Amino acid sequence: RRADLTREKYIYEVKAKRLSPNRAELKVRCQGGLYVKELVTGDDGRTNPSVSEILKCKAKPIKLDVLKVIMREG
Repeated sequence: RRADLTREKYIYEVKAKRLSPNRAELKVRCQGGLYVKELVTGDDGRTNPSVSEILKCKAKPIKLDVLKVIMREG
Protein backbone atom coordinates (compact mmCIF):
# COMPACT_ATOMS: atom_id res chain seq x y z
CA ARG A 1 0.00 0.00 0.00
CA ARG A 2 1.29 3.42 -0.85
CA ALA A 3 1.59 6.21 1.72
CA ASP A 4 -1.52 8.31 2.43
CA LEU A 5 -0.39 11.56 0.81
CA THR A 6 -2.45 14.33 -0.74
CA ARG A 7 -1.58 14.27 -4.42
CA GLU A 8 -3.41 16.64 -6.76
CA LYS A 9 -3.76 15.34 -10.31
CA TYR A 10 -5.78 16.83 -13.13
CA ILE A 11 -8.53 15.26 -15.21
CA TYR A 12 -8.90 17.16 -18.46
CA GLU A 13 -11.80 15.28 -20.03
CA VAL A 14 -14.15 12.36 -19.35
CA LYS A 15 -16.39 10.78 -21.98
CA ALA A 16 -18.94 8.23 -20.81
CA LYS A 17 -20.87 5.67 -22.85
CA ARG A 18 -23.61 3.60 -21.20
CA LEU A 19 -23.30 -0.06 -22.18
CA SER A 20 -26.12 -1.45 -20.02
CA PRO A 21 -28.10 -0.36 -16.92
CA ASN A 22 -25.12 -1.13 -14.66
CA ARG A 23 -22.12 -0.87 -17.02
CA ALA A 24 -20.42 2.07 -18.70
CA GLU A 25 -17.28 2.78 -20.65
CA LEU A 26 -15.26 5.83 -19.65
CA LYS A 27 -12.55 7.53 -21.66
CA VAL A 28 -10.44 9.69 -19.35
CA ARG A 29 -7.85 12.22 -20.48
CA CYS A 30 -5.74 13.00 -17.44
CA GLN A 31 -2.39 14.09 -16.08
CA GLY A 32 0.30 11.44 -15.80
CA GLY A 33 0.46 9.74 -12.42
CA LEU A 34 -3.30 9.69 -11.83
CA TYR A 35 -4.46 6.39 -10.32
CA VAL A 36 -7.35 5.57 -12.67
CA LYS A 37 -8.63 2.57 -10.69
CA GLU A 38 -8.84 4.71 -7.56
CA LEU A 39 -10.62 7.41 -9.60
CA VAL A 40 -13.34 4.81 -10.24
CA THR A 41 -13.56 3.14 -6.81
CA GLY A 42 -12.78 6.10 -4.56
CA ASP A 43 -10.20 3.98 -2.68
CA ASP A 44 -12.29 3.90 0.53
CA GLY A 45 -12.73 7.68 0.53
CA ARG A 46 -9.08 8.51 -0.15
CA THR A 47 -9.70 9.63 -3.75
CA ASN A 48 -12.06 12.57 -4.26
CA PRO A 49 -14.02 13.06 -6.36
CA SER A 50 -14.56 9.55 -7.70
CA VAL A 51 -16.99 7.82 -10.04
CA SER A 52 -18.40 5.89 -7.05
CA GLU A 53 -18.99 9.13 -5.14
CA ILE A 54 -20.63 10.89 -8.08
CA LEU A 55 -22.93 7.95 -8.94
CA LYS A 56 -23.53 7.04 -5.27
CA CYS A 57 -22.69 3.38 -5.86
CA LYS A 58 -19.72 1.02 -5.56
CA ALA A 59 -18.23 1.36 -9.02
CA LYS A 60 -15.34 -0.90 -9.96
CA PRO A 61 -13.15 -1.11 -13.05
CA ILE A 62 -13.48 -4.27 -15.11
CA LYS A 63 -10.87 -3.47 -17.72
CA LEU A 64 -8.28 -0.72 -18.11
CA ASP A 65 -6.58 0.17 -21.39
CA VAL A 66 -4.13 2.98 -22.08
CA LEU A 67 -5.18 4.33 -25.48
CA LYS A 68 -2.57 7.04 -25.95
CA VAL A 69 0.39 8.62 -24.16
CA ILE A 70 1.32 12.20 -25.04
CA MET A 71 4.90 13.12 -24.22
CA ARG A 72 5.66 16.81 -23.94
CA GLU A 73 9.14 18.01 -24.83
CA GLY A 74 11.03 20.15 -22.38
